[in-house]
Amino acid sequence: MKKSILLLVCFISIPLMAQDDAMKAWMAYMTPGEMHTWLAKNEGEWKYVQESWMTPGAEATVDSGISKNSMILGGRYLQMIHEGSAFGTPFTGINLLGYDNTLKKFFSFWIDNLGTGYTVATGDYDKASNTIILFGNMLDPASGKDWKYKMVIMEPKNGEVGNEMYGFDPQGKEYLMMRSVYFKAN
Repeated sequence: MKKSILLLVCFISIPLMAQDDAMKAWMAYMTPGEMHTWLAKNEGEWKYVQESWMTPGAEATVDSGISKNSMILGGRYLQMIHEGSAFGTPFTGINLLGYDNTLKKFFSFWIDNLGTGYTVATGDYDKASNTIILFGNMLDPASGKDWKYKMVIMEPKNGEVGNEMYGFDPQGKEYLMMRSVYFKAN
């Protein structure tokens, strides 16, 4: 009889323990953590100056604007709204930057008024350089081919480079395409 009761208790408790493990996993997935705190350092209004190079060795185009950044949805995502100029034309862009606790990856979803498409990039935090390094791609409307890029996001510091974007030439060699320097506006 004691064995039967013990077996019954075991059979009942196994599903309960599994439910508890599942609940813990979902709570870890839902709860903002250290990487979300890192993203929150970007909150506020930032003025920026951006240099862009259309091809390696070309003269830089210089533009400027304001980036209004806020953590949204309970501190889970950084929403960045950029307004200024790009290549001499009015520019508005929106970036959602986040960290997925389950995948252990950063991600970026970018849209702007320079096109009707979007870019998605994913990557990792590099502890040695204190940067986020993302790799993404988009369809080149001129060639119809996939265009790959790399984005390096530095910890925000007033008057210092905040991010750099790299393209890849036909041989796969990386080259600097864009550099942005940020200045705290508020």
